[in-house]
Amino acid sequence: MVKQRNKKTKKRNTGNQLKSNTSGRRKAGKKRGGLIGFLKDEHVHLVFGLFLILFSFFLLVAFTSYLNSYFSIGSNDDLTGIGFLKYLTDRDIVVHNWTGRLGAALSYLFIKQWFGFSSYIFIFLFFIFGVKLFLKHYLVKPASALKHSFFWLVWLSVLMGYLFPNTDLSIFGGVFGAQSAAWLKGLS
Repeated sequence: MVKQRNKKTKKRNTGNQLKSNTSGRRKAGKKRGGLIGFLKDEHVHLVFGLFLILFSFFLLVAFTSYLNSYFSIGSNDDLTGIGFLKYLTDRDIVVHNWTGRLGAALSYLFIKQWFGFSSYIFIFLFFIFGVKLFLKHYLVKPASALKHSFFWLVWLSVLMGYLFPNTDLSIFGGVFGAQSAAWLKGLS
């Protein structure tokens, strides 16, 4: 009788273990809901990585076109006094950028209003993070890339603002570089 009882408990335990294993598998196979589950999804990584890679190429063409039109035909696609949304939607405003209105607006923002020529560093960052997400391959360690990029972004912008103050070439430093250089000159 004891032997029969042991057999029955073994069967019961085995049955319970199978049930618990299958329910455990279901839980492990379930996807997390909400924002965290969405951000951890591999498909989201692939799509966002591809978007960053394509966006970096878009910005490369937009920035190059902006500088080309600024120096060759004297048009800088100026947004002064025009709202960003109006600039994108108003067909009466003439744009000389190869990437259209969005490229002209982003170029004006990054190059003229922010960091000037050193804004090309953003293209590098978007590209390496896009490759990391899309291909799961590091071109450069992200912490190292961010550290060096931040240094060069600030340093080149301030240097260009210092070398080319109040001229047509002040676009190389952007507003950030020009204002930072003026502030540093005021300290001395």
